[in-house]
Amino acid sequence: MVEPFLSIVVIVAIVVTARTIRGYIAYRAQIHELQIAQNENNSDVLSTHVKQLESRIEVLEKLVTDQGYELDKKIRAL
Repeated sequence: MVEPFLSIVVIVAIVVTARTIRGYIAYRAQIHELQIAQNENNSDVLSTHVKQLESRIEVLEKLVTDQGYELDKKIRAL
């Protein structure tokens, strides 16, 4: 009499465990996809920011290497 009850308990435990593991794996896959999407978005934002900084550096390099800048610097040093 105890054996059929024990069999049912074991089967239910196996089914519940399998569903829990399947749910956890699906959850982790969903989290992974969201992280990939977020990283791609961050990559685009960072790329745009780097391009802006590069253009600003180019302007600063032009200012510093300009002959007028050197002359103004020498005049101020006097």
